[in-house]
Amino acid sequence: MLNDLHSRSTKVGLKMNKSKTKVMFNNLTLPADIKIDEQTLEHVNNYVYLGQLFSINTDSEIEIKRRISYAWRSKFGKLSRYLQDQRYP
Repeated sequence: MLNDLHSRSTKVGLKMNKSKTKVMFNNLTLPADIKIDEQTLEHVNNYVYLGQLFSINTDSEIEIKRRISYAWRSKFGKLSRYLQDQRYP
C-alpha cells in the first residue's frame, strides 16, 4: 500500500519524506519491516498527529495528561514574565 502511494505520488511530482514516515502496528498484526526504495521505515508505538496522540496503548489518560500539561505550559509560559517579576506582588 505504501509502495503504491509512493510510486503514484512520484509520477505526479510529489516526494515522500521517508525519514519522517513512521509505521505503527496494532495488536492484531505482527510487526514487519516496511521498505520504500530499500529504506526501512521506523516502527513506533505512538506519535502525535495534528495535536493528538495516537498510541498502541488504548489508555486515554496519557493523552489527557499530555494535553493538560501542554495547556499549562502554553498559558503560564505567556504569563511567566509577570509571575516572576519582582515589581508585581
